[in-house]
Amino acid sequence: MIIWQPGQQINNGRFIIQGKPLGSGGFGTTYKALEPSTGKLYAIKTLNQQMQLREDFAEQG
Repeated sequence: MIIWQPGQQINNGRFIIQGKPLGSGGFGTTYKALEPSTGKLYAIKTLNQQMQLREDFAEQG
């Protein structure tokens, strides 16, 4: 499972994680991230491990 930390750069430095996760649920965890090149804030969701390991994961998109 992906767990990002505040200040961590992701996607080759395109985004920087801001603070603690915004929330989590049955599907994954949502983080607030800053795009330094534009100053825009985004919500980025990661899938939790249970979803990634499901046999029908590929069909869930």
